[in-house]
Formats: sequence, C-alpha cells, structure tokens
Amino acid sequence: LSLYVAIDNSTLAPHQEVYVDLRFYVFNKIQKKYFTIQDTDGWRFNIFKTMWGFSQVIPVNTFKDSKNGYLYDGDHCEFGVDV
Repeated sequence: LSLYVAIDNSTLAPHQEVYVDLRFYVFNKIQKKYFTIQDTDGWRFNIFKTMWGFSQVIPVNTFKDSKNGYLYDGDHCEFGVDV
C-alpha cells in the first residue's frame, strides 16, 4: 500500500513553492487505532514536483489479509492525511 498526495499545479506560479508537513493514516479496525507515518522534514511542492508520499507503507499482502485489521467487511478500509 502506497500513500501519496498531489497539489494542483495550475494554482502555482512558475517559481512558487509550497512547504507542508504531511501525516498519513491507515486505520486498523482490530486494534481500533491508526497506523501513522510521517517524515521529520517538510515537503516542498512546486510546478515540477507536484506529488509526494511513501511507497510501500504497508506490504500489500499484510494490507489485504483481513486478520491484520486494515481491510475489513470484505473490501473496506479507512485512510487519510493531515496537511
């Protein structure tokens, strides 16, 4: 499972940069809590770099196995991001 966010670069001026702190969440229904991932550094968006995130936050097999609590009620999951 990979998690990314993107900025609409049509709103950015050519030399404009947007600095953000990102925190991603994936809900674990069995543990009734969120698995949280974030970087200690901020993220810099611009017209050339419009997407940031994490590849393989959770291995796909771990995510798909309902015994782990991330995927439940057949095909439901909850995830989010704080910007």
